[in-house]
Amino acid sequence: MKELYKIFKYKDFKNYFVAFSIWHLASWVSITIIPIYATHVYGLGNQVAAIIGLRWLPNIFLGPFIGTFIKNIGPKKATILSMLSYGIALIILVNITNLYLILILVLLMGINDAIGGPASLTLRTQAFPEDLAMLGNSLIQGVNRLSKVIGPLLSALLLKIIGLKAEVYFIFAFILIAVFLLKGFKDQSDKKTVSNYKNIKIREYIKSVYKTLIDFLMFMKNNKLIMGLAVTGLGYMITFGGLKIYLLWLADSLGDRENLWLLFLSAQGFGALIGASLSVSLSNKIKDSQLKLIYILTSVLEALLLSLLIFSENMNTSSGVILSFIVLIMAGIPETICFIAYYTLLHKKLTESQLADYHSITLPIYDAVLFVGISLAGVLLNFVSIKLVLLICVSFTILPFIPYLKIFLKKEENSKQ
Repeated sequence: MKELYKIFKYKDFKNYFVAFSIWHLASWVSITIIPIYATHVYGLGNQVAAIIGLRWLPNIFLGPFIGTFIKNIGPKKATILSMLSYGIALIILVNITNLYLILILVLLMGINDAIGGPASLTLRTQAFPEDLAMLGNSLIQGVNRLSKVIGPLLSALLLKIIGLKAEVYFIFAFILIAVFLLKGFKDQSDKKTVSNYKNIKIREYIKSVYKTLIDFLMFMKNNKLIMGLAVTGLGYMITFGGLKIYLLWLADSLGDRENLWLLFLSAQGFGALIGASLSVSLSNKIKDSQLKLIYILTSVLEALLLSLLIFSENMNTSSGVILSFIVLIMAGIPETICFIAYYTLLHKKLTESQLADYHSITLPIYDAVLFVGISLAGVLLNFVSIKLVLLICVSFTILPFIPYLKIFLKKEENSKQ
């Protein structure tokens, strides 16, 4: 409780935490709006697939440019710009029916996603002091997971009560509150670093992007721990993608795809909340030197727990659902602790500028690799059993640790490079 009181004494953390909570709830409430509106206008077909898929493209291809853009205007302005333009684009989108205009707006929203994620994560480093990084990341990750659980449910409720367009204006009002709170956040970004990127010409901008990318690759090559975090993160995304396919198949085999799929997602979210709560309560007891060990142990534990899902398909419906629900809750606990350890390690090891580069480059790659995991599971289904598909995908969480075991088990050196 002392640690909680201490961290909430920081005005910037309070502003960031409440703004982040409102923004994430709003974004998860809005996540179902685009597919629902597109289906209402065009029916289920190629247009809807194009509208949904187009939003991912900027996030995959604009990574290095986004990092330079964030350093150009600062993470606070980038985050606020992303929030506002997302809300405005959403309002315009539900008031038009022209396919090309909708595609342009969805593309714009995808660019906002590509900016908002890295910018918010970079800004987070200023929200709390380094000695409270574990607690701060635990609280924020808990809110993130809670939003994922209740956001879509709240969206469905609002849709029934006030309708689609009114729901969008409701979301925009929440976004404005989040922006107002962030306006009070003091951006401590290195003013010299930011000013160096201002008034830059296009050719120079492209050169700076290229230099950022080369510097990042060289930095990763010389920093084995950060490389290990990135590579193991890629492995997890393959597992995560494959797990989506397996859970859809499992829900279908147990007789109720739509409802069981939502139940499985809720189970993961509930486990994640438990994990975040546990992390908050233990944050003042965990030493920096233990973070790497916690990261590797929770990753492996989650993978081993997920592999237990293979036993669900041989049970009757009720037993299979119960086992799946329990396994997903249990796996959600180490998953969240693992994420918190991951972000805390990055927070302690990288400067703000390095974090902007890291997140803007790795997050798009993670999105792309998530699709690789989904595609891999789909291809493997043609050759092996669904059980083996799950086990192969789960192995991608464990195997990437092997080349980096020495690094993760080495005594912690707490210094930013």
